[in-house]
Amino acid sequence: MSSNPLAVREHGPRYLWIREQLVRMILDGGFKDGAPLPPEGQLARHFGVALGTLRKAIDELVARKIVERVQGKGLFVAAYDTQAAMRLFRIVDASGVKQLPNFDRVLGIRTRAAGANERLRLGLARDEKVVELRRTRTFADGAVMLESICLPGSRFADFKARLGTQRPVLLYDFYEQEYGVRIVGVESRLRAVSATADDAKEMGLRAGHPLLEVERVAFELDARPVELRTTLCDTTEGRHYLDVPG
Repeated sequence: MSSNPLAVREHGPRYLWIREQLVRMILDGGFKDGAPLPPEGQLARHFGVALGTLRKAIDELVARKIVERVQGKGLFVAAYDTQAAMRLFRIVDASGVKQLPNFDRVLGIRTRAAGANERLRLGLARDEKVVELRRTRTFADGAVMLESICLPGSRFADFKARLGTQRPVLLYDFYEQEYGVRIVGVESRLRAVSATADDAKEMGLRAGHPLLEVERVAFELDARPVELRTTLCDTTEGRHYLDVPG
């Protein structure tokens, strides 16, 4: 999704521009979960487009669980869906079954200058800071997953204090509840790496052990990147990354 709605209008299909305007309307208008939206006909007149064009834009937002249609009642801002957030977790066991690892230990939380990759992936200016959370997560069999999570400091003020002693299985729930940030999509990059001495110590492995690294950027409603997460996972027992539609 383009972050520049006017560019979409000039260079792409008109319904994409309408989609961007609807998202902006929800964000700027302060619409809460479950809040009703204007009728489709009224929205089409407001944007000066045919009803079919308006409905195509809404269909995309419905598919992304941002808007929902209720038969006989109209359009509503979709309520936060924990199950949808769970589907964004893509690591499964050898039989293809997904098991969310528990939030185990906080290894550190700090605010620091953003590195070059963090500025690139999160769209930050050179002088902006990030909040970094390092943590371990554990599967039922005791296997440890190691994560580093970077968030724009300007968006996640007082993160350490707000997290406190909470250990949410889904951080995306925490972002929604504490900061009003709803994650609706992710972009992942995978590669094979070797465990450093520090990584190996936290994961109970030997240095140099082969690991799967997943670098994932999470996006909120208006396609702004709001989280850069690097996950290290041991795949020797059959765990793997499974990319599935939806």
